[in-house]
Parts: sequence; structure tokens; C-alpha cells
Amino acid sequence: MATSSQAVPTDEGRRPLRAVMRVFFTLGDQAIVSATSFLSGMIVAKATSKEQFGLYGLGFTIVLIATELQSALISTPQTVFGPRYSGDRNSQFQGSMLLKLLMLAAFNVTILLIGAALAQTAGKHDIARMLAAIAVSVTSMHLGLFVRVTCFAHLNSIGAFFVDLATATLQLATLLTLWHYGVLEAWTAWLAIPLAAFPSAVVFLLFWRTHLRITRAGAKEDFHITWLQTRFVLVSSLMWILGMHIYAWLIEFFADREGVAEWTACLAIAAVGNPLMYGMMNILGPQIAHRHQSLPSVAFRRYMWLASAAFFVVMAGFAVTVTVLADWLMLHIYTPEYVGHTAIVAMMAFGFAARVPGFVASRGLFALNRADLELLNNIAPLVVLAGLGIFLTYRYHVAGAAFCLLLAQVIGSITRLICFESCMKAESQLRESAPTAPLAVTAGAQS
Repeated sequence: MATSSQAVPTDEGRRPLRAVMRVFFTLGDQAIVSATSFLSGMIVAKATSKEQFGLYGLGFTIVLIATELQSALISTPQTVFGPRYSGDRNSQFQGSMLLKLLMLAAFNVTILLIGAALAQTAGKHDIARMLAAIAVSVTSMHLGLFVRVTCFAHLNSIGAFFVDLATATLQLATLLTLWHYGVLEAWTAWLAIPLAAFPSAVVFLLFWRTHLRITRAGAKEDFHITWLQTRFVLVSSLMWILGMHIYAWLIEFFADREGVAEWTACLAIAAVGNPLMYGMMNILGPQIAHRHQSLPSVAFRRYMWLASAAFFVVMAGFAVTVTVLADWLMLHIYTPEYVGHTAIVAMMAFGFAARVPGFVASRGLFALNRADLELLNNIAPLVVLAGLGIFLTYRYHVAGAAFCLLLAQVIGSITRLICFESCMKAESQLRESAPTAPLAVTAGAQS
């Protein structure tokens, strides 16, 4: 009995330490990912012309679009549904998501090659070469992101940390090598950057293969289950893509390639606080799903509002700091020709901060099985784009696009918070009317 009584406190005493370690490695992992992206852009900006850096920025929007599609179709189900399964059922689900990922990668490769052919026909040879490079490497990027989300969905932040550390080391080393030999351009950068994720992703999947079980029946079942939720998230993401990621291409059309370079540099400076922001998102995403399963409605609602408020205050502090230091950062990180865009950096930075409450609310909606409302909320960026974005980008170029980006983030977060509050009231009434129903069964029935 003495041995048993001592074992329990020892195990319980380790739980806070494990939680601290998980937070440390999650934030450390995001710092690696964000710093690598930032340094990659800085290397390209210093090694190439402003026009090439603008082309690199256009490629960045393509990569973001591919990432958004994976987030909607695969990463969100991994995060939301993953915590509900264990054992063989979890292995089947993860295997189904890997198969779905490979199908998405094949689709993206096809679209990119078609786009490259059309650009070549139109005489846009530089864009065609860039799209072809991304087509070659995009599958590696998808695999890297799949591994990363798998780690976080299983609360394995240490695994994600070391996988991303290996990827970052290879990516930066490759870019510096290309720079050293004078062959670093936008298209070679976008060939090298996604491919850097391939070795570490393959190694992880080989070790993780016992947790991946792909069967035709299992894939059919999981595709159906996740499609009930992701059909709304997919359409929502497509709206988000059109409303948020098309501005660089509008600047290319209405202004020039140098304007795209300025947009890309300002966006990178405004995103200085993103390691913390995305790190906290990686923590909160799975935690929200777990908390919804374990907490009463009142406690879950309080947790969500406190998380939103605290998260926003921290990111707003980063936005103020970045605004004050904008010109100094531009001068020392890039070159003097990028100085003088403090207002643009400020709008982008506060746009990132404004996104935070909307993210927390959206993950709450996913946990409540109301992903359909995310579709309605993502109409806002599209409305802003159609109502003001095209005109203001035409009239004010980079500044007009940055203002619309900020406005879209603010409106999107407000509408998500309103929807979440309304759904929480409905769930509270449902739980009160059936207090003995197990939470997991209730959630499963709704899905």
C-alpha cells in the first residue's frame, strides 16, 4: 500500500511538468517555423532584385493557398476528430487522412502544372517557371505539414519540434548554398523550400507507420464522416483565400512587381509576433477540442472568452511594438528602399492581432460541430474584397490592400464571436435538458 500511495502523487506531480514542456516545445517549434520563413524571405530579398523578391511574394501566396486547402480538408479533421479516437480506430483515421492528403497533393500538382502552361502561353515565363517549381515540390510541403499537425493532434510537441528543426536547418542551408553559387532566384527558392520538408517527414512517417492503417472501407468511412464537416470548411477556406490572399496579385495587376515586393516585406515585418501567435494556436486548437469534451458548458464558455481576451492583448502589444520599430526593422533586415511603410506595417500587424479572437471562436464552433457557420463568417473577407478591396488596391496600391486586410480580419472576428456565443447558449440549454447524456456521445451524435 505504501508503494501504491507514493506512485500516484509522483505521477500527478509530473503532469504540470509535462504541460510546461509541451508548451515550451510548441512555442519553440513555432519559433523555428516562423523564423525559418522570415529568414528565407530575407535571404531571397538580399540575394536578388526587388522584382525577383516580388515574384517570390507571389509564390508565397500560392503556397499559402495550398496550405489553406490542406488545413480545411485534412488538418482540421486531424485536430477536431483525432482526440475522439484511440487505438486501432485512431490508426485507421490517421491512415485515411494520409490517403486524403496524397489525393490533395495530386490535385494541386495538376492545377499548378496547368497554371504554368497557361502562364507560359501568355508570355509570363517567370511566373510559369515559379509555378512549375512549386508543382514539383508541393507534395513534400503537404507531407511536412501533415506530420506537424499529427504531432500536435496527439499532443506530441517534442516530435514536431525536432522534425521542424531538421527541416529548417536543411532549408536555410540550401538557400545559402544557392546564394553562394549565384543561382538563387524566386523559382529556385520555391523549388528548394518545400523540398526541405521531405527527408524529415519521410523519417517520421516510417517510425509512425504502425499508427497508420489504410483500408478502402476505412477511408470511405472517414471521408464521409469528415466531409460532413469539411465541406463547409472547404467552401469557407476558398472564400478566405479569395478574400485574403489575392491582394498581392491585385498589386501585381494594378501596380507593379516592386509593389508586390513591398507588400511581402511589410507582411514579414508585421508577422514578427507570429511565432507566439501560431504557437498558441497550435496549443489552443487541440486543447479547445479536449476542453469541450471535459468541461461543463459554463466553464467551457468562460475558458473560451478568457483565452480570446488574453491572446488578443498579447498580440496587440506585439502590433504596437512592430509599428514603432517598423522603419528600423526595414532598414536593417532588408535595404533602405523598403523604408517608409510604417502605416502599412501597422495595419497588417493589427490585422494579425484582430484575427486571434476569431480563431479561438472558430475552433469553438468546430468543437460544437458548427463548422457550417465558418462558411458564413468567411463571407466577410470576400465582401470586403469585392466592395472595397479591388477599388482601394487600384487607387492606393499597397496601402489600400493593407487597409482592406485589416478590415476583413476585424469583421470576421466579430461575427465569429457572435456565432460562438449564440451556439454556446443553445448547447447549454441542450445539456440542461439532458444532464445525464455523456458528452462524447452527444458530440458524436451531432457529427
